[in-house]
Amino acid sequence: MASVTEFPPNVPPTFGDIPLDGGRAQSISLNPVDHNRILVANQFGGLWMTDDRGLTWFHVDSLGAVFATDVAWAPDGNRVVATVGRDNAVRNGGGIWVSPSGTYQWFKPATADPPASPRVPTRMSAQGISFAPDDPRRVYVGTDYGVAVSTDAGDSWSHHMLETSSRVRSDRLQNMVTSIVGLPENRAVALTTSGVYRSDDGGAHWRLIRAGLFSGGFKCVDVSPFDSDKLFVLQDYTTLFLYESGAERWTAVSLPGGSSRGPFVRVSRVAANPSAFDIWIGAGVSLLRATCADFAAAVALTPTSWTSLGRPQGIHDDSGYLGLDENQLPLLYGSDGGLFRPTTTDATAWERAGTGATGLNSFLITDVAGTNVGTGAVTDHASLYFTTQDNGIWASPDGGATWPNSDCAEGFHMQVRHDAPGDGDVTVAYGKVGCGPSGCMFSDADLLNQRAVPDVSASGAPLSSMSQAFYVAPGKWIRYRQDPGAEPEIWISQNNGDSWTQRAIVSLSIAGVFKVAGPDSNPIVYAPFQGNEVAPDGSARVGLIRLTDVFAPEVTRYGDADLIYLPDSGSLGIRATEFDWHAIFGVDPMDANHLIAPDIHNQVVKISFDGGTTWGIDEALTRLVTDYGRLLIYDAHPYRLQVTQISFDPYMSERILVGTREAGVIFRDSANPWTKIDWSDLLLYTTGFFFKRDNTVVASTYGRGLWTIDFTVHYRPFPRQHLCLAPCWIRFVDDAAKLSDEPNWEDKDVTIFSDGRVSGLVVDGDRVAAISVTPRTTHTRYLGNQELQKYAPLNIVQSKTGAGFAKLPGPLAALDCGEVIRGVILVKGRIWGILSGEDELHSTVPTTERKVRLAEKPKSARRPPVTKPCVILSTSLPIAGLPVVGDDGLLHVLARDLSIDRAAKLEIRIDGNPIFVDSSRDAGTLRTKIAVPASLPKGQHVLEVIDRVAGKESIACAAFVTAWIDNDEGRA
Repeated sequence: MASVTEFPPNVPPTFGDIPLDGGRAQSISLNPVDHNRILVANQFGGLWMTDDRGLTWFHVDSLGAVFATDVAWAPDGNRVVATVGRDNAVRNGGGIWVSPSGTYQWFKPATADPPASPRVPTRMSAQGISFAPDDPRRVYVGTDYGVAVSTDAGDSWSHHMLETSSRVRSDRLQNMVTSIVGLPENRAVALTTSGVYRSDDGGAHWRLIRAGLFSGGFKCVDVSPFDSDKLFVLQDYTTLFLYESGAERWTAVSLPGGSSRGPFVRVSRVAANPSAFDIWIGAGVSLLRATCADFAAAVALTPTSWTSLGRPQGIHDDSGYLGLDENQLPLLYGSDGGLFRPTTTDATAWERAGTGATGLNSFLITDVAGTNVGTGAVTDHASLYFTTQDNGIWASPDGGATWPNSDCAEGFHMQVRHDAPGDGDVTVAYGKVGCGPSGCMFSDADLLNQRAVPDVSASGAPLSSMSQAFYVAPGKWIRYRQDPGAEPEIWISQNNGDSWTQRAIVSLSIAGVFKVAGPDSNPIVYAPFQGNEVAPDGSARVGLIRLTDVFAPEVTRYGDADLIYLPDSGSLGIRATEFDWHAIFGVDPMDANHLIAPDIHNQVVKISFDGGTTWGIDEALTRLVTDYGRLLIYDAHPYRLQVTQISFDPYMSERILVGTREAGVIFRDSANPWTKIDWSDLLLYTTGFFFKRDNTVVASTYGRGLWTIDFTVHYRPFPRQHLCLAPCWIRFVDDAAKLSDEPNWEDKDVTIFSDGRVSGLVVDGDRVAAISVTPRTTHTRYLGNQELQKYAPLNIVQSKTGAGFAKLPGPLAALDCGEVIRGVILVKGRIWGILSGEDELHSTVPTTERKVRLAEKPKSARRPPVTKPCVILSTSLPIAGLPVVGDDGLLHVLARDLSIDRAAKLEIRIDGNPIFVDSSRDAGTLRTKIAVPASLPKGQHVLEVIDRVAGKESIACAAFVTAWIDNDEGRA
């Protein structure tokens, strides 16, 4: 098994004069109770969070959404509501999600999905969120259907279609509500494609108050911080209104216009003048600001009254959103370049607020490539490259330690030879958008000597409409040409791009990038095209042209009869990023007959071993990329193609990596069948792989930055050691119902945990307040009696550090630290029992009565309850957040909330065996390093910190894993 680790590129603060620090941020929400906690929704990559006001950031893995639209803290500072775009799940995951536990655990309420209607999409999304300012349990959400309203803080929803007249649009988004704001006294205002609507009864009924197209963004209405009667409503870049809800009066406010990204409107206070306010407009490329002494000054604004903020003020182009602090002053600004914070009290200057060094690994990376430089099997150094959406094109000459060289502004199709004797043998090719001298670029190694790819024929004649160059072999390149109104052409160069010769004409539409296989002297090239044939649903089919004799002098004509189609009316799928839409398929560079391709019409992955003459279904790979049928291969749009990258390892002919949108990274090699790499589903929307000679891989994602996949580190993921050979029962409370061989499950609330373990319960009196689990733990809940849900909304804390009790109230009830806890049973919120045992337990827990093998654990085996302490482990070898002991053998221990009595006895154990270390405490905190015994078996282990005071003991425990390393002599 391989490990995955985040590898955030620590790039300079700008490329050219453009500030940057992350991917596209479009919503910012400050916790109203704990002002250190901030949530940010990114267009791709899901949610990000900080609990130290932006000093460090971490990804909210628990939601798992690729496309997060909006996010909002509830007034209680604990509950969160998020909206998500439609996804690839068979049961659509788009829409409204709720976390009762500050993002640690999420659920999609049963009533969150609107009813079906011919006026709306069959698979719907949700947009803007707004809590009512005078009712903490009332929340409004804009959806494709209209407005969703909850009166119980998101547990249940009612849905209201605002426009019900005859259909005025042919698409199914005519009823979409983009922006919404809740007002006092059950009032609300919503923006739609047909106008602005208002409700005066908490969302039950709506009336049109202004006609027009108001669908430019999902943050286009905001309320004055001084008067909730005054709303600013943004229609587009040139049209802003002041709406006075009491008088129902509309007044136009002049704007200078804008373009590109956005728009949004935000109203903040002014630090230097408590009676004034600022209006902020996301005007696409620029952020506009106007300071107003009062509302009369606001309506008197002219286009020249606005100040434009951009690169000179330290912010990135293309507006996202402005988040306000607890005093309603500017806190964070989100844009296509990530997050920025003001450095002056008047917010006239800004700085980056979330770099890779702070944990914000959020770049939208469209491609990754590299060259292993050196002779033979010896690598002198590895040069890495990645291209992004709107955040530059970057090169590292030292394997990613530094990124000194860049080009602007948006890149794709990064091409470079995989191995080279020296940097002088390297030419880099890439496409770019946003700056000159060309969209088709060459450079020397590490992006030095940047220059346009020559558009010159072999006879010296200039060529127009040439596309990016693709690497074929040393000194040999291939590219498309598409003159307006003409058929696509394929051109080749055998003099390192200095001139080009036409090789083919294809009477079809180009559908993607070239893939090359075979020896350098006689390669075979595959090129995807959209054919003339259509699928049964009428959609186009995409296939492959196989180009042989690539360097032959004659021009060959290809057409639909030459296209390699997938059988059963199948088709290749198109993967989309901002400027790069291309068909996904893989070809073995060592065997041009070995092809792999997702079939979007048949929802399977197909494989060929004869160059596409015949195809079969790869059942095992299909199961994994669809997460055993939970996900679709394709859902109607290139942004929702499930298989997003297929790459063959050039150093290990049988190793293949398949990246996906939301199912992780799948691999196979000579020793393993198709296997999902544990925790690789954290790599949302994988876009590329670069294979290094040291048995590691650099992976790029569209919204989750760079990662490394390490095939030299092997470990056993949680859990693999069980004390019970069959599902067993731990008697937990003395007054639990009498056990029997046939328990009645109808009144039991059973939650089963997979891929991890329960590390403790937080109890409030005799009820469960929270259940803490190890990182990456998943869970399934079974409610035999639906009435149970009102007693105990499940609060599952999935700690990013492994312990997770530092901020939770209440005592910690003990679990046996040596046990692998797989399930918890509640009855009306009270602990009824705990389940542990084999993986098969998941399938043996029923929703109603069913026989389950149980074995009572003796009461004497239970540990005394833990009162307060928690322990957090870290190591020098973090793997997806897990503490994994590596070569140095060191385990870093932080125990908090211990007794402050220094004379009290403190004991540390591993798997129940005492470890002799310096265990002195300082103000109730212990920090120490433990050399893990070399004799410790490989796999999962438990460390306990036992605090004994006045004859009582408190225990905190956490799990860790020992790893073994591949080396030249084999596995150690």
